[in-house]
Amino acid sequence: MGLRTSEPTRILLVDDDAKGLAALEATLAPLQQILVPAHSGREALRQLLHHDFAAIILDVMLPDLDGFETARLIRDRERSRQTPILFLTALGRSELPEMRAYAVGAVDVLFKPADPDILRSKVSVFVDLHHKTVLARRQQEALHEAQAREHERALAEAARRLEMERALAREQVLREEMRALRLREGLFSLTSQELKLTVGALTLELGHALGRAQDLPEPARVPREELLATLGSLEHPTRRLDVLVDNLLDLSRLGAGQRELELELADMDLAALAREVAAHFHEPLARSGRPLALRLPEGGLRGRWDRRRLEQVATALLGHALRHGEGGAVALELAHTEGGEVQLCVRHAGRAPEDPGPVLDAELPPDPARSDALALWLAHHLLRRLGGRLEIEPDGAAGEAGGAAGGGPGVTLRARLPADGAAPAEKV
Repeated sequence: MGLRTSEPTRILLVDDDAKGLAALEATLAPLQQILVPAHSGREALRQLLHHDFAAIILDVMLPDLDGFETARLIRDRERSRQTPILFLTALGRSELPEMRAYAVGAVDVLFKPADPDILRSKVSVFVDLHHKTVLARRQQEALHEAQAREHERALAEAARRLEMERALAREQVLREEMRALRLREGLFSLTSQELKLTVGALTLELGHALGRAQDLPEPARVPREELLATLGSLEHPTRRLDVLVDNLLDLSRLGAGQRELELELADMDLAALAREVAAHFHEPLARSGRPLALRLPEGGLRGRWDRRRLEQVATALLGHALRHGEGGAVALELAHTEGGEVQLCVRHAGRAPEDPGPVLDAELPPDPARSDALALWLAHHLLRRLGGRLEIEPDGAAGEAGGAAGGGPGVTLRARLPADGAAPAEKV
């Protein structure tokens, strides 16, 4: 909206004398404004119904309504209450009640014949005042419009931000729901596979025990050594069930976004633990034609670690070799590194997954359909809480593996830990 105020404005000239009106028009013509004549008070009031005026020049002596009454009616209207009125009269000063003129709203009184320059000067002041009033009004309207637009813009921005916050909230809820769904699927996948393997091992050992019992003559007693051996063979699958429960609990905590796990650090022999875990896998690996070779320090390897979590890690590495190896020997190695770390490695034939880093480092568990990735994801995050990490490489990538059995491609699963087990757990 433009704020231009140089356009001509209207001036109302009220006189019942045609010559008087002509004289006024000639006097005020140099002002280049719109001069509106009225021959009576009533005609002047009709003009005020349709237009606004910068000033009104009003004769006192009018035939129907005199100037005083006309001025009073002009002042009674809200729209014209502030319009300047100049009385113009042929009466002498002694004949004109000036106080009455000012009482009905006149701003000045001029006597005929009025000086043209004085009349133009007075009217020019009112024209300028009218322009400034119009300008101020337009500026106020423009300000109100700008404020209204700004208010609408602010409301629109607030609505947009609210919608964005709602969208983010919905997205967060969806992520949490997806996390919970993936976690449930992961727990089911991991549980079903591990239970299948463990129950299968238990069934096999029980079958062997029953077969031996049926071969005994009547009456017969089972020798102590044979009974202990049978019970010992049943202990291995039972222990795997215990590790499975630990896996499920930790996977539930990590998958739910729990930042820290309560660690149970204690002095332990990692070589002895590796040997115990390997004992669970000797027979199932041997049945698939993949003997398990151990390369452990003869004097053991002691440190302060969380034994239960490292048992879960070792079980995950050997479980991966059992489920995804492609033949040939499987090696389990434990050693110090020159960098002051301890590494537990499992090497087996097969191809390494492409770019496993993003899958292992992801905040959420991987797709449960990839059960191998799920178990390794859990192992990696447990190691990170212990200050270590899990690395998956093509066999020989680090110059240590020496190639898979049979000369084919191989995979190295390397669990790295601080040598003394005292490094702070990484918060992810």
